[in-house]
Amino acid sequence: MLKLEKRENFYKNSKIIFTKILIGLKSYICDWRNLLVHFVIGIILVVIAIWAPVSIWVKLIIFVCIIIFNIWRMRRTSCKKKKTYK
Repeated sequence: MLKLEKRENFYKNSKIIFTKILIGLKSYICDWRNLLVHFVIGIILVVIAIWAPVSIWVKLIIFVCIIIFNIWRMRRTSCKKKKTYK
């Protein structure tokens, strides 16, 4: 009985976590600023790769830094909106 309850809790928690991840991804992808930044950086990386080959690790580091910056910007603007509505 106890194992069944643990399993049900695990599935319930997994579903909640998966839902939060999907909502976060949807809001990240739907933001036009994020799309614009990724588009511009993608073009820059392609152009750089044509004339000066760059290591894949450098490209991945730049990509991760962009994602972190965009998430930080989204959270900051979200907090500002909450403060102005109160």
